[in-house]
Amino acid sequence: MTLRLGMVPWLLVMAACIPVPTPSVVTLEEPPSAELARLAAGEAIVVLPNRERESQYVADCVREKLAEKLTQNRVLTADEVRDALFPWLEPNRTPRDDAMVQALVARPAVAQALQDLRLRYLVVVDLTSTDDTVGAEVLAAGGGFSKVSARATAEVVDLEAACCRPGGAASATGLQGYAHVMIYGFILLSAVEGPACDRLGAALVQSLEPPAVGRAAR
Repeated sequence: MTLRLGMVPWLLVMAACIPVPTPSVVTLEEPPSAELARLAAGEAIVVLPNRERESQYVADCVREKLAEKLTQNRVLTADEVRDALFPWLEPNRTPRDDAMVQALVARPAVAQALQDLRLRYLVVVDLTSTDDTVGAEVLAAGGGFSKVSARATAEVVDLEAACCRPGGAASATGLQGYAHVMIYGFILLSAVEGPACDRLGAALVQSLEPPAVGRAAR
């Protein structure tokens, strides 16, 4: 491709179109339930999305956090657990309350599969997001911006106690938008889902990790 001299200034403008991240304000709104017992070494845990499409990203994020930190445990994938418990843990059959958990673990085939897996907890996570446009004075300055918030929540299904317990909630808020530079622009990115699920995952690790050698269990 032959470049004409008149094209150079526009190429320089285009080179300035780079992603610029904006910081998020991250809050642990609710800690995991104090009734959750720490995992024993070797026990397994699985993270499931509450809604397959909307919550899959945050489920993957929380699972990665648990897998990184719970080195004494096995953090199973949703497919591994659903295959072992088929058809009782398909997406539309995830237990939602104590009665459903009790009915699930009462099945002999399920009880045997849970024993074989040493599966202690199901962590069911969800994600909700809001997008609020900032006032016209920002638009007049040459850009359109939104305040974006994400809230990641978890419910922990205790398969040993056959009940559901709160797993905590974390939120993150940041700005994202489009600001004009000449006829081109740059994107202000605010990946609020990542910080929210990372904070939720850290809280779950703190509640569930096995006690260190020499430290008394709760």
